[in-house]
Amino acid sequence: MSLIKDNPTYYCAYYTGTLPVKDGGYIISSDGWIPESDYDQTKKPWFFNAITSYEANISDPYVDDETGELVTTLSYCIRDGNNALGVVGLDIMLSNLTETIQNIKFSSGGYSFILDRQGNYLTHSDESKVLNSSFFDDYPELAEKKSALSEKSFVDLDAGNGHYFAAARISEKTGWVFVSVGKSSELFESVKKSVVLIAVMAAASVIVSIIISLLLALRIVTPIKTVDNAVNEIASGSADLTQRLEVNSKDEIGHLENGFNKFIQKLQGIIS
Repeated sequence: MSLIKDNPTYYCAYYTGTLPVKDGGYIISSDGWIPESDYDQTKKPWFFNAITSYEANISDPYVDDETGELVTTLSYCIRDGNNALGVVGLDIMLSNLTETIQNIKFSSGGYSFILDRQGNYLTHSDESKVLNSSFFDDYPELAEKKSALSEKSFVDLDAGNGHYFAAARISEKTGWVFVSVGKSSELFESVKKSVVLIAVMAAASVIVSIIISLLLALRIVTPIKTVDNAVNEIASGSADLTQRLEVNSKDEIGHLENGFNKFIQKLQGIIS
């Protein structure tokens, strides 16, 4: 129940035993639907697909008895060993699934669809095209890519007439395929923007690294030069032994300055 709550893509979830309703069987539905007394769920494709398989199955689209809407069913058989106990079903509204699929695209002007094994639309913003029109009729320049529907995944960045084309098999059993198509120029434009962004970020990183290196170098070199100048003054015999170096750090440079100050103090004491 929590799976379909507030999710318009999923229409209904249910569990049914293996005995037909008309023969005393039952169906427990999330929406409280009560089937007609002559209802026989065992004749439905979604039930047959589940009961004859050990995997989850997606049925071909069909018109729902209650709503008259085009739906597909995800079904799975619950078993005790090899004994079938019942079937769990989840009805998915294709009209709502279309909205989800449309949002999956590789470029701003791209389109995505789910097709059957023949290339017919299972999702499309124009509902009249669902099951009635072929993707390859709308994109005849991509007709040679129809064979790609039999592959698990396929990508061609220059599929023909300036289009990219990507396909991925959703289900081996039903032959459903997810496809995405759009203009290659838009796809490459996104890539170019990403490359430019990466290049700018890399250049900025180099500049920042150089600035940090210079600042660190100045921080190290300046106090060393101060010590060097002081040592040379002592060597020349004109040093003011009452002066001390200012110590601003506790690192190695600070230790050097402290050491120099102690040396000057001791030298001053010896001369005194």
